[in-house]
Amino acid sequence: MFWQHDPCWERDFDRAPSTLLRVDRSPGAPTWTDDLASSLGTSPDIVRDATLEPWIVGLGNRMLANQGDTPLVLSAGVYHRTRALHALQFCPDCLRQGIPHFRKAWRLGFMTWCNVHRCSLNDACPSCGAAVIPHRSMTPRLTDCHQCGRSIVSPRTSAMEPDFPEIVAAMQVRLLDALEAASGEDASIRDMGLLADVRALLAVSAAISVHAALRQSFGLGSGVPALGDRLRFEHTRLATRVPWLETVAAWMADWPRSFRIGADAAGVTRRTFARTRPGAALAAEIPRLPTGQRRDRTWVPVLDEPVLRRLRRTDPAAYRAERARRILTSTGYAP
Repeated sequence: MFWQHDPCWERDFDRAPSTLLRVDRSPGAPTWTDDLASSLGTSPDIVRDATLEPWIVGLGNRMLANQGDTPLVLSAGVYHRTRALHALQFCPDCLRQGIPHFRKAWRLGFMTWCNVHRCSLNDACPSCGAAVIPHRSMTPRLTDCHQCGRSIVSPRTSAMEPDFPEIVAAMQVRLLDALEAASGEDASIRDMGLLADVRALLAVSAAISVHAALRQSFGLGSGVPALGDRLRFEHTRLATRVPWLETVAAWMADWPRSFRIGADAAGVTRRTFARTRPGAALAAEIPRLPTGQRRDRTWVPVLDEPVLRRLRRTDPAAYRAERARRILTSTGYAP
């Protein structure tokens, strides 16, 4: 469970190999990827390309301020040597072909569909529902579930799904192309802006009322997933992400006309996007929205006044009665 005295299984080294703790941290010391490349007899660049590190710049690692998540990359929820979240997706048919290996693109949250086999990806063992954690399996086979020991690529898991939203599959291809372009040497601000816009719209549409209004305005039905204002896209399961991505894809389908229609139906304002970091296209549309109302957070003391504090010391019974009366009055239930 250790690599050169480094607890590698206690890190999400797919997302950021540099997070592995090193015994020798001096400048120029070999990194984890250097050691692995030396053991495999290959180039460190090849090992690094097998991780998500080359995509981090394109994804915008600072878009989620004060959070440990990388935008649009599924969070593993690392807890010691196990994983609390379903971060590793897979296509059963892909794993059956040749030497089984997990594609790094399957860690991306917007990857929900296999374009090769025309089927939805899975994010859990079909037998027991456990997250896919290959390094905890007691068998040498990569396709065996670590919890129940059964194969995660049973034939019944790869049935064709003709009702899968085509708009989500098309958006997946578009975003993956943008990510490849944004992570290359000739990185395009436009491609990086598209990824930033999608992440901002995902954050705004997490509100239940906004999500329901958007789906209704675009005729997507009432199948609203269990979202919430504080829900992070990178923490959700596949069944939640598919309709969520469908909503955002419809919102962006005919830009900027579709965005304006959805924004008007959902009642979003400039303040709705205050905590997001949009790209250029979305940033140009936000000033067109209504300003919105600012919440009044003025604190008015109801139960903490000198009169009540004195009454609490001199007459506890009268204090409790007066306190109850003030609470009922402040909430509108006073007789």
